[in-house]
Amino acid sequence: MTKPSPDAVAPIASAGEAERAIANLNKIMDRLIDTVEEETARYRAGRLRDAIELDEAKVELARAYAAESERVKEAQALGVSRYIRKPYTIENLGVAIKSELSR
Repeated sequence: MTKPSPDAVAPIASAGEAERAIANLNKIMDRLIDTVEEETARYRAGRLRDAIELDEAKVELARAYAAESERVKEAQALGVSRYIRKPYTIENLGVAIKSELSR
């Protein structure tokens, strides 16, 4: 005779046993669903936190740019001819110097 597979399902002997098996399965499924929902909520909260941090960074960058723009305008009103953004390159510096010398 062949041995039954360890994965084989044993027959349920009574309706009461079937009810207990279904109740146990329902508990397992509820825990699984709760776990998935918690993980999903954690993931969404993390994504939201990342998005908020990104938006805050954008706001700070915009503020810095606006302040920088106003400072540049003030400096140009005082006679500064050209504004060079970082990273400085030899080419940009050369163009700025050439335009200043040609004034």
